Amino acid sequence: MRSGFTKARHLPQAMNPPKKSGTSKPIYAFRSFTAGPGSYTAIQDCDVVVGIVGGGGAAGLASEGQECGGGGGGAALKRFPMRRGQTFNYNVGAGGVRSWGNGGDTTLTTPAGLVVVATGGKGALTQLAGVGINGDINRTGGAGGLVGSNGSAGEFGGVGGLGNGSNRTGGGGAAGFNDIFPLFLVGRGAAPGEGMPATGAVYWPGGGSGGGTIADGSDGGPGAIYFIVSAATA
Repeated sequence: MRSGFTKARHLPQAMNPPKKSGTSKPIYAFRSFTAGPGSYTAIQDCDVVVGIVGGGGAAGLASEGQECGGGGGGAALKRFPMRRGQTFNYNVGAGGVRSWGNGGDTTLTTPAGLVVVATGGKGALTQLAGVGINGDINRTGGAGGLVGSNGSAGEFGGVGGLGNGSNRTGGGGAAGFNDIFPLFLVGRGAAPGEGMPATGAVYWPGGGSGGGTIADGSDGGPGAIYFIVSAATA
């Protein structure tokens, strides 16, 4: 997976940051699917739009030896202005570790101190999906499946993993922004037989998803951050 700054290209008009005056020109685009902290410091006055996705929960054996899927990570989108020299910080959540591990929260702290959170999906013991908190747009992931059923799709994100009708179960898809920004790719739920451990990001580049289950379960996908920096032009 690539992560780093690139020249922004073909950015959907619907997601351009709000215009203050003149036009807004995208100057950088960044993405990372690697768990851990990071930051961005503005080199000029700009507007920023940030999308974050929580890590996916791990599938595994739940009550009475039944296989259950992990929940998909939630998502949040936030736009804010930055002055030259200001910094925002983030931390990408890890995927849950088999069996039963919860996905990690992905967080964004704006220069004004607001903390935006995309919570991780829960592991097989509860199968609950993650949610977005404090974003301009907040989305809910898909719940993991129960005892041979399919996982649920994430809200405007990844599809749920397919169960096989027996004791192995699909994971929930991560929430996303397919309706307004399809370039913010997120993970689908893994299905049985897709590897052990399996991660959502392997099957769809991007954010976390609940791992589908085989044997004693599989890992959830890692979380993600995407952001676009735009500068006002005359």
